[in-house]
Amino acid sequence: MIVEMVSASVLWLNSFPPKGGVSKTLSPRAIVIGSTMDYGKHCKLEFGEYVQVGEEHDNTMATRMTGAIAL
Repeated sequence: MIVEMVSASVLWLNSFPPKGGVSKTLSPRAIVIGSTMDYGKHCKLEFGEYVQVGEEHDNTMATRMTGAIAL
């Protein structure tokens, strides 16, 4: 979980242009990788948030959702 927390922190730090950086409009992520943040993909869940995720089921009374922590 700590490795994912560090990875998420680096992702967000590199997603915004720093003061006194190379560009005032482009983030380090956009300069190096060439991709920008997608709100629908990157901002749905907070790190460590409790979520319910669906599992495959076979139309029985078995559980269809499981609790998880978003990484």
